[in-house]
Amino acid sequence: MIPKQQNNRQKYFFLSLVILLLISASCLAFTTAKTKNTPSNLTKIIVVKNLSIEAQDINKSLIEAEEEQIKLQSLGITVTRYNDTLVLAQEIYRLKILAERNNEKVEYTIIKDKLSELREIKEKALRNIDELKTLEQIINVSLLQPPSPILAKLEEAQKEFRAERYEKSMDAIEKTYSLLSESEAFQTKLKAFYAATSRTILDFLKTNWKIILIILCTILLAGVITKTRIQKHLLKNKIKHLELRKISITELIKETQRDYFDKKVLSELEYIIRIKKYAEIIRDINRKIPLIKEELALKEKYPRKNNKNNKKKYLNNPKK
Repeated sequence: MIPKQQNNRQKYFFLSLVILLLISASCLAFTTAKTKNTPSNLTKIIVVKNLSIEAQDINKSLIEAEEEQIKLQSLGITVTRYNDTLVLAQEIYRLKILAERNNEKVEYTIIKDKLSELREIKEKALRNIDELKTLEQIINVSLLQPPSPILAKLEEAQKEFRAERYEKSMDAIEKTYSLLSESEAFQTKLKAFYAATSRTILDFLKTNWKIILIILCTILLAGVITKTRIQKHLLKNKIKHLELRKISITELIKETQRDYFDKKVLSELEYIIRIKKYAEIIRDINRKIPLIKEELALKEKYPRKNNKNNKKKYLNNPKK
């Protein structure tokens, strides 16, 4: 009996050891995967571990604000005002973090106000660009030759929008609508446009549904055939967009240097903050461009089958 008991104890011991090893391996794999899936962001350079919950929430909000800035830029919206406010909020946040780690009492009210200001700027910019596009479409569709006062007000609204004076731009848009409503030609053509549109759309669809179906199928087939070509075109556009953004940031650096050294309208702190931020953005662009070029080269090397095996072959023999 004694040998059997010893064997059972050994089995239980080894079984427990295996279970512990499996649990440890699972925890390690989860931690590694979480680290790899964490997006790269300039604000995340700050280590928020062991900080207050309020500080961590603000860090998250600053990261989201940076992402919103990129979205605004992709829509063609000028972000100088937004960027200056964001950079100032980030620098204040870094100072507050240092104070908190030194066990000092810290208030984040200023940063919260800056975040509210960023949200307000974003909302005004998005609303402004939507209003401008709608107004331009109405003028183009309804008036073949818009009166000069209407065009002048529209140009004023566009100019104020580009200068990030969204309140003045919205006022100019409202005045443009007032001028449009006073135009008898506008009223007549607008009513005719709505009447003709509502009357003819259904008739057109009923008459030409077969042709429309053929066109849609043709477009779908062409999309499938030219998928790789479209992907390459999109990648080239990404590279072009990044290079243009790099040029734009370089111009902002030159302008900042002129403001500081020649015009002397910037303080030393503002100059350091801006230059540091612009340098970080350029480093991020320089990191992204080679990755996209590598992906583009892979698609040009294997235009039909762009799978992992082809990628490995290309990386091992890039000159073939």
